[in-house]
Parts: sequence; C-alpha cells; structure tokens
Amino acid sequence: MEKKDSSSKYIIKHPVKKGFVSEFFNHMITYGGFSFENGNMNVWGDPSLFTPIIGFSIYINELKKKLGNTTNDILYWIGSLYGRNSTYLLIKKFGFNKKKIPDFVNGATQDGFGFIELQTLKDDGKNIKIILHGTNSALALKYKKLYGKQKNPIDYYMCGILAGGSEPLFNRDMKCVETKCMAKEEKLCIYTLNNIPKRQTPDFFKKLKIDEKLIRKKTETTSQKRKINFKFFQKKNIKFGDGNFILNGYVGLNIASYEHVLLDKFTHLLLGEKKFKKIKNKVAKSYIDETFNKNLISNKLTSKNIKNVLEKIKLFGFGNLTIHIFKKNTLILKNENNPYLEDQKIIFNKIDYLGMHMLNKIIRYAFKKYFNKEVSITPMKTSSKISFIKLRFLS
Repeated sequence: MEKKDSSSKYIIKHPVKKGFVSEFFNHMITYGGFSFENGNMNVWGDPSLFTPIIGFSIYINELKKKLGNTTNDILYWIGSLYGRNSTYLLIKKFGFNKKKIPDFVNGATQDGFGFIELQTLKDDGKNIKIILHGTNSALALKYKKLYGKQKNPIDYYMCGILAGGSEPLFNRDMKCVETKCMAKEEKLCIYTLNNIPKRQTPDFFKKLKIDEKLIRKKTETTSQKRKINFKFFQKKNIKFGDGNFILNGYVGLNIASYEHVLLDKFTHLLLGEKKFKKIKNKVAKSYIDETFNKNLISNKLTSKNIKNVLEKIKLFGFGNLTIHIFKKNTLILKNENNPYLEDQKIIFNKIDYLGMHMLNKIIRYAFKKYFNKEVSITPMKTSSKISFIKLRFLS
C-alpha cells in the first residue's frame, strides 16, 4: 500500500508483486528495450556484452587478490555510473519518477544479478530510506559455489546500480549498503539505501589520474543520444525477470560495454599489463569452457566449422565476426560494429590494445576448444567500426 501521513511525504510498505515482473519485461522486449542480432546486444539503447557469471566471478576474485577492497570501490562506482545513466534515460523517454520506484526495481533485476523486491520506502522530504530484498542472487550464489562461504557481502556492483539508479528519482545523492548476502550463506541479499550529503570521488581515481567528472559527462551524454532498437526479437531466445538472465540457453549477465571498457582500463592501470593479461586470460578461457559443449567439438578445419565457431562467439556481444580470407593455415577475420571499440573511442578518444584483447583471447580459446589447435593472433587494421584479425594455426 502507498500512503501519505503527517510525518512522511511518501511511504511504500509492501513488496512488489512478482506477477508484475513478466509484464515489465514483456513491455521491455515489445517496445525495443532489448534486442540481439549480429553480435550486438542492446539494453535500452546501450550496447551490452553477455558475460557468463563464472567469468565475472573469476574477474572479481582475481582483482580482490591483487587490489583488496579497492575492487569493491571500483565495482560500486561503475555500477553507480550505469544505474544513474539508465534512470536518466528512463525518465527522459518513459517518464519514470519516484512513484514508479517498483519499475526502477524491476529495471535493476534485468541484468541477471538476482530478483529484487522493494520492501519499504520512506521519504519525509529530508531523509530517504529504502530497503530492498534480493533473492535468487545469481552472482552471490555462483561466487559462494566457486570460492566458499564469504565473510563479507560481494554484491558491490549491484549496490552501485541501486544507489546511482535511485539518485535521479529523488534528486539526491544516495548510498547503498548490502547488510546481508547470499554469498555468506544468508537467506537473502538485503540492500539499504539512504541519502547522503554529497557523493565523494573514490580514492582509486587519484592513482588513475583520470577525470571522473569527464567520464560521467561523456557516458551520460552518449547514453541519452543512443536510439532504442525497435526490431523484433524472438522471446524464446531470452529469459529474464526472475533474477536470471538467460540468452540462447546460457545463464549470464548483461553489462553495458562502456562498463567493461572502464573496468578494464581502471584495472589495467592499477595492476600493470602483465598481471592484467594473466587475469583476462583466465576470464576468457572460462567464457569458452562455459558455453562450448562437447557436441560442438570438431577436428576438421573447414569454412563451415569456422562459421559455427564465430556464431558461438557472437553470443558475447563483441560485434559481427565473419571470414574475410581463409587459406591453408591462415585465417583473417572481419569484426564489424564492436561496441567495446566504439565506447573506448568515445570515452578515451582513442582505441588501444585493450579494445581487442578480450575478443582475441576468446577467439584463441574457442579455436583451441573446437579444433584442438593453437593459434597466433595478430591484430591488423582496427577502428571503431571495422577491424581485421589475422590467425595463424600452429598445430
């Protein structure tokens, strides 16, 4: 129920009905909120990458080993940036406001990190307090399965989304704390949001020497300008709304490509190239191990089989991959409309090797898995629209 009384301007004291979720996501697909074609996944206009949960879990765990609690600060900041930008877009295009907070909560569910329910919201004009319950928390459950029961919460990225996403609704700076987490073997993930006097720039930015305000401005402006794709999408290929995000039968997360750009840039600068590459190698291998099943394995290096491999790689959202030249032990691939490269150019005004690093590693492990062949990969012409990748088969 919703009510106003003498002490509060706005109160909600009930969880959102689960039946509303399917309606929200049906609306999302019908009106272009989600699309996937030719290696491009778009969520409310933002190009996104499909990220297997195991890969994201490995990335977080490896970063924690090297960076400690700085990892939590980075994930929270990136989530907050995306949440804030997304809510601004929904306000502008669909008229969201704080009385539509259940819609916002459902929006936070779309990424595959768990099912979020609003429990209470109190806003007396001065102080705001929101309590949310998370169930079926895919990341927390996977992380616990991989690394055992945790002493501390791990959903810092989701906390960031909830805090940043709520700020435009209330026109206040907000902070989110996860007080219970399923990674700690607790029954729920519980998130508490409160308004704060002023959002602070995290300490890690001092080491990065990157202008936080400029990144915020560029990503917000770009997000607002992007057009929502109204092309039809077959609902049978996607399932989400219950806390999971399942694309073509695979469980994962959808994370905006510019978030990946920022996460990679930050961690590369903080770790150095050698440590960064070692971590990303583990992540890329997990992507392939998670999505390439035994039925796909073949020893025949033919154009048809290569195309099958490229179709599987398109799942991850790094643009359209096609055969440009194939002869003997040399293969040149054409990569078009890779959103990672486009966002890297927008945010940092240039494309560096990080733009193709993850895709190249995915390609290498995919060909090893499918054909049992080692390949050397040489980047050729690279731009934000078209890139060429040269593969030479070594075994």
